[in-house]
Amino acid sequence: SEHRAQQDPISHEVRGSMYAFIEGIVEHKSSGELVINAGGVGYLLLCSQSTLSAAPPRGEFTRVYTHL
Repeated sequence: SEHRAQQDPISHEVRGSMYAFIEGIVEHKSSGELVINAGGVGYLLLCSQSTLSAAPPRGEFTRVYTHL
């Protein structure tokens, strides 16, 4: 089943960013970091503890909203 790490719609604050969100399979979770496999590319995301807590375990699908 599909899991969303954050439920918020895309806000005006992220519209100027290169990536509004990244979705894919969780490859790794550690303190402050999340690696998402999206189309064969592993994106290392620096995350808050609340985002990490909401993210599913390794091997499951997620969508993470971003800001740069």
